[in-house]
Amino acid sequence: MAGPGTPLTRERAEPGRPQQARAHRGLGAALGTLLLGGGGVLAVTLTGGGLVALVLAGSKLLVGPLRSLADRPAPRAVTPAPPTTRPAPFLRLHASAATRRELLPAVALVRRHGQLADQRSAEIGRRHLARFVHLQVDDRCTAVKCSHDVLGTASVGTRSSPNRTCYITLYMPEIRANAREWSMPVHLLLALVLVHEQEHCLRDPDERERPAVEEELRFARLVGDPRLIEYAQTSRRQLTAQGYWR
Repeated sequence: MAGPGTPLTRERAEPGRPQQARAHRGLGAALGTLLLGGGGVLAVTLTGGGLVALVLAGSKLLVGPLRSLADRPAPRAVTPAPPTTRPAPFLRLHASAATRRELLPAVALVRRHGQLADQRSAEIGRRHLARFVHLQVDDRCTAVKCSHDVLGTASVGTRSSPNRTCYITLYMPEIRANAREWSMPVHLLLALVLVHEQEHCLRDPDERERPAVEEELRFARLVGDPRLIEYAQTSRRQLTAQGYWR
């Protein structure tokens, strides 16, 4: 903004091109648009009384209409965008660094075949299975807490909870031992355990093992690994007629 006595910036004149200069004063002052054609030179001087004296050297001077700043349209109000919040992740992993190295490829394998619960929404609705918002996996199952032949446990929050969570606890020493016995990578068996325990949450309050074992067999066939298929078939043979472990 140019104040009294401050020279205005002048653009370079080009032959045959009208030049435009604008004199700006404080709020409420008049704004004049001065057009100078024919390559002339225009000097602007502000007098003490606030009058503008024009000295023209050259040809034609065109004076545009005066407009008050008060007559200008008000600037458009900009409505700020509402703040965006990222949804909470479906999968939550609470595991040691060693477990995560085996757990992450296991989760990736389950997701690759579309078997995480958040990928099965249509099937869950069609079969009227239990829904939950989060799947939380940890490896806090110790030898004191879990029996020797347990690979994992599952529990799910109440149906009325808005943040209902499926909690899966892994017994990694037993999972690693079983993987060695069956000569398969740990993450491969770990993926099968995740599918099995997740199915228990989806089938709540049904506590039978048969639905979870049938789901792990279906997953093993999707993966197509013969060792994984044989493992799931062996699990099925260990069920009673009522669908529980022998």
